Amino acid sequence: MLFAFVLFSIVSFFIFLSFILDQFFLQYRKSDKQLRLFFNKYLVDAEIAYYSAYGRRLRYLSIENTGKPVLLFIHGSPSSLSFFREYYVDPLLLKYFHIIAIDRPGYGYSGFGKPLSSIRQQSEMMKALIDSLNVKKQPVIIFGESYGTSVACRMAMDFPGFFDGLILLGPSLAPGEEIVYKI
Repeated sequence: MLFAFVLFSIVSFFIFLSFILDQFFLQYRKSDKQLRLFFNKYLVDAEIAYYSAYGRRLRYLSIENTGKPVLLFIHGSPSSLSFFREYYVDPLLLKYFHIIAIDRPGYGYSGFGKPLSSIRQQSEMMKALIDSLNVKKQPVIIFGESYGTSVACRMAMDFPGFFDGLILLGPSLAPGEEIVYKI
């Protein structure tokens, strides 16, 4: 009887843990189909596509607004471009910006589980994708969140004059001071 109770408790704990992980981390990894359903619900015409750079495949989305400045979203870790989905349907952002978001290498649907540790290489790959979209006729503003702020800053440093602004949400200002969770 005790064995059955202990086994039940262990199984219940792992089911609860997987639910928590899904709710707070993995839910930000939405498939193309899930994203399309989300955008259809809000009547937003978003293109979800893939681009190959430096031997890797990157997923991105683009909500075009011709002639408007580009707002480029770069997510943190662990996450994906799905993290910002509420921003993509915000009426003010849709009115004033051409929105682009990229799944960073190793996250979302850009080679999930095989992250690229080099911030410089991430910067180069994302710049190549932006170049392929031919958007430089308008100002390009980078919106980085969490670890994405490091990539955003690297892009601004690597390509001076190309990007016209940075918005940093929750930047890592003291990397040596951060707590790294084993989970």
